Amino acid sequence: MTTWIRWVAVLAVLAAVAWNTIEVLPTQAGVGKPASLVDRAELGDPEASYQLGLAALGLVEGASMDRARAEGWLSLAAEQGHVPAQAALGLLLISGGPLERDPNLPGRVREPLPVAAESVDMVEESSVLSGVPRGDGLQPTGRADEISPAGREPALVRRLGADPQEGLRWLTSAADQGDVLAMERLALALERGEAADPDWAGAIRWYRAPARHGSLRSQKRLAALYDEGRTGERDAAEAATWYRLAAEQGDAESQGRLAELYLRGDGVHPRYAEAARWARRASDQRDPNGCYVMAVLYLKGFGVEQDFQRAISWYREAATLGNASAQNMLGTVYLTGEGVSSDPVEAERWWRMAADQGYAPAQFNLGGMFSRGLSPSLQREEALAWLDAAAQQGHRRARVERNELARSVPAVPERTAGAPADRVTPPPASMP
Repeated sequence: MTTWIRWVAVLAVLAAVAWNTIEVLPTQAGVGKPASLVDRAELGDPEASYQLGLAALGLVEGASMDRARAEGWLSLAAEQGHVPAQAALGLLLISGGPLERDPNLPGRVREPLPVAAESVDMVEESSVLSGVPRGDGLQPTGRADEISPAGREPALVRRLGADPQEGLRWLTSAADQGDVLAMERLALALERGEAADPDWAGAIRWYRAPARHGSLRSQKRLAALYDEGRTGERDAAEAATWYRLAAEQGDAESQGRLAELYLRGDGVHPRYAEAARWARRASDQRDPNGCYVMAVLYLKGFGVEQDFQRAISWYREAATLGNASAQNMLGTVYLTGEGVSSDPVEAERWWRMAADQGYAPAQFNLGGMFSRGLSPSLQREEALAWLDAAAQQGHRRARVERNELARSVPAVPERTAGAPADRVTPPPASMP
């Protein structure tokens, strides 16, 4: 009977250990008592070191950031192959602080380098964002007093400071093992050239997996890189694919850009109904591009009933929000007096706003006001500067008018003796 009871007790203990219901790690207080994270970390538990590193980053309520301790604990875990720790350490070394994980993204993916994204038509009712598993984020477990005890430091404290090259190495290691956060931050580092010259092809390569798993940041950056043609030729179709995925997540900027692409038939078939649908969603969030597309649609009667006054209203809204094309158009409206009272001063005001943003048509319009006698304040040298700025961006009429103005107007304008010389506004930096 005694032997039978003894065997039952032994089996119960083994079952408890197997199900992690008790902890038998040794501590300073003895054997059999639950060990603290510090004790576990000092015994070589990488997860414990990782949690302590996150606590030292101030990610636990009541804990303050201690960069040196964070580097030490994260280094211990990273060197043992702990992938999230490698990602966190890489972030710390590159940017000086952590980047929070998106709770809607998986912690790791099996395919770090997925195939190219689907076409716009294939993701019309995109399902790529549905059913995405929730991942473990940069979220330490436990309370601050449990995982960040005063006076305890990791056995190895690496006071590395900012080290982009080392950070890039750890991010690459974590990204190669499928860590989504590491992929996204590695892509950003390559795009910005934080550790070397910018590598846009490499950035696109690493943005893909997070973007396919629903990262709004990665979707927007991919769209922009393709839209801007950073790797060579501009790829509007690929840009439209990623703009759509971001737009479907409710991002107003992406909705506005997608509306523009549909309006122009740029990378997609021109669909005015689609342009109007996305423009409305973007303009509801006061996105300037969305408002601009609404203005053009009403002006031309594309996808909506033509209404000049509503078009002017949308141009004004877009211009107020900073859209350079709308500002230029509003200047033209005020100069011609179509639908509003003619007002050259107001026209100059809107053209100047757009010209200050580097918009070549507005720079041409503003510079041309001088030779046409439409501005009482614009001086010859400033007019030449604006025309030259537009000409440098390839505006042919600006080049012609600049040359004509330079030949036909005296280089030094007449002024009253003793009066101060006119101040010349330099042209703004050209925008692509």
